[in-house]
Amino acid sequence: MIVKAIVVVVTSVTLLLSASISLNSQQQAYIPKDGDLIRLKESTDIYVIQQGRKCFIPDPETFEAKGYQWDQVIEVDQAAFDSIQTGIPISSVKPSFQYGPPKKACTDKVQLISEVTIPHHTLIRPGQSFTKIWRLRNMGTCPWESGYCFVFVGGSPMYAQDTITVPPIQPKGVVDISIPMIAPSTPGTYQSRWRMRNERNELFGTPIWVTIVVKGW
Repeated sequence: MIVKAIVVVVTSVTLLLSASISLNSQQQAYIPKDGDLIRLKESTDIYVIQQGRKCFIPDPETFEAKGYQWDQVIEVDQAAFDSIQTGIPISSVKPSFQYGPPKKACTDKVQLISEVTIPHHTLIRPGQSFTKIWRLRNMGTCPWESGYCFVFVGGSPMYAQDTITVPPIQPKGVVDISIPMIAPSTPGTYQSRWRMRNERNELFGTPIWVTIVVKGW
């Protein structure tokens, strides 16, 4: 009788664990809702869901002019991203002409290849030092030479330098951007946003960020 009781208990626990795992899997599946902001993991391109379709947001100026918030962007996997039909891109708010110096003969573009360290929402102790590393690729036609920097643009600087010099990189070249940081002393969720800047002090590419969760144990 004792053996039978133990078998029944073990079977019940197994069923409960299976149900819990199944429920968690269902909860993690992304279901698009109008107004959601999404991006594919390890991509800087951001979309807004409109009428069930993903609509590309062409530039940071348009993103901010629409009143969107960077910390509301949801990362989705490839399967979820591909399951959403593509809609009409959002019209840019940037003017078709610009006053000032002539445009450069080459173009500045950047691609986020991977988060080498500190994935988003990593748990970190208050005041703990850490080093965030992003792997970037020069996707433009301009070489990144003297004057190119990776600069802080918003959120929490986490005691980091606000301007990081980028080593010379030719088009299609890859570079790791390494930034020592210190977690804030107060528990909470913190995000630090950064962008590339060229030798003319022009920002390019969408913001690249790190999000940490400071939790006292």
